[in-house]
Amino acid sequence: MKNLSSMLRRIFTGKFPAYSPPVDVYLGLRNLIFSSRPPGWMATAGPTDLWGVLMETGYSSGVATLVALADDTVSLYYSTGGGAIGLGPNDGPRRAAQLLLRTAPRFLRELQGTRSYPLPPVAEVRFYFLTRDETSTANIKENELGSGRHALSPLFHVAHALISEIRSVVESQQATAK
Repeated sequence: MKNLSSMLRRIFTGKFPAYSPPVDVYLGLRNLIFSSRPPGWMATAGPTDLWGVLMETGYSSGVATLVALADDTVSLYYSTGGGAIGLGPNDGPRRAAQLLLRTAPRFLRELQGTRSYPLPPVAEVRFYFLTRDETSTANIKENELGSGRHALSPLFHVAHALISEIRSVVESQQATAK
């Protein structure tokens, strides 16, 4: 987990010395998720059945957004631009995203319903759960999650396992492209 957090910090602090406002592409992708309707199968699902989980982490230079949707959409993108989009067809990220979606419902009671979608402050993590009836959220200090001191810590670690799978695919793709 430490290596992944370090990698994300390097991505943001190494290339971007100061906070940059979110770029339009990032905001567009993010808004697309929050304005999307649940998939058709959700019509018969229970009110707490999840169709999506987002985990956003605030860094001094921007935000990293992890997306896992029930339609096998798997992405990790950055408010400064770039990221990895459309990794659901890859076995590792798909399995890790499915695990995240199966694990998340047991933490629903830790979140509050919301109709606004602010980005997390620096050194904080914001979860968003997308269900048939509402979007729920929680905002927690990253160090509390990482050290296991919060009820959502297990979910945080499952989400980071997904990020590791994404990283593995991206590194493999980059190696193949060389």
